[in-house]
Amino acid sequence: MTAIIAPAPEVIPQIAFRQNRNDPNNFEIYTINADGSGLTNLTNHPARDECPYWSPDGRSIAFVSDRDGSGIYLMASDGSNQRRLTAEFTRCEIPDATMAWSADGQWFSFVSCPAGLPDIYVVRSDGSDLTNLTHNPAADANSYWSPDGQRLAFGSDRDGNQEIYLLDVQASLQGKGDVGLIRLTDNPAVDVPAGWSPDGVRLLFFSDRGGNPDVYLMKADGSDQTRLTTDPALDYYPAWSPTGQWIAFVSMRDGNHEVYIMAPDGSGQRNLTASPATDAQFWCSPDGAQIAVSFMQDGAWSTWIVDVEGANRKQLDVVGCLDWRPLRGR
Repeated sequence: MTAIIAPAPEVIPQIAFRQNRNDPNNFEIYTINADGSGLTNLTNHPARDECPYWSPDGRSIAFVSDRDGSGIYLMASDGSNQRRLTAEFTRCEIPDATMAWSADGQWFSFVSCPAGLPDIYVVRSDGSDLTNLTHNPAADANSYWSPDGQRLAFGSDRDGNQEIYLLDVQASLQGKGDVGLIRLTDNPAVDVPAGWSPDGVRLLFFSDRGGNPDVYLMKADGSDQTRLTTDPALDYYPAWSPTGQWIAFVSMRDGNHEVYIMAPDGSGQRNLTASPATDAQFWCSPDGAQIAVSFMQDGAWSTWIVDVEGANRKQLDVVGCLDWRPLRGR
């Protein structure tokens, strides 16, 4: 008799986000399934809780909170065991998306401005070994972990204008100063890093070296810098799909902010959102099949969940500063 194997249950992608649903002055961290079901308030605290970041194993969420002053906190994925990870956090006038976990979940990086200018810090997942990695009077921000967790790409104006640098994290943790620090770009334009290819071989960035912001790609040693977009409109804030099959970016080429995708060589550029709304930010799902797009229409922010193939979309009553739960956490 042939055994009947039941199909594996469908796994619905989950998103963590911040929103002030019940009090305009009080943001909370929520989770919701990408199909709109399962809305859950995780923090439920009178303080302002924002910017959730899933750990790579999906078991924990780091977030920013002004409870007990200010700091970065950590909680289990169900909202339990909320505890302070570090009090060393001073908000900067830059996007909060300068935070990230290392791939092994051992370190959490963030940008803090205790002296008015941003520096890049790391702290272990248990709150120990807090270290200012950059410790420079310049503005250091926009940091991205390499897939192997050994290096950080970041932007800095330490040499007079915004360039891209590569930092050996272990060398910096051992107090070796600029040992292991490599400058990847050397251009009078503004160069801003935007993330690693999943294989760690290449780095995305955007630059106005061609007269207006465009998307570029280079090898991780700074060589082979290649322009991927050439439209006279603004093309910026690119990101790799987690599978490496495509690159998404924000463009103004249709008169308003839209999210486009293209192949890693720049071919096949197409408008994914194609709406009259301002589609300003996006986050790729871990399987590369969907993109969450934060958009503004009629003065209110919301979020599209857009299929990369076919561009089917669903609107969620979710405000930006969100993060997808990793596939490993299921």
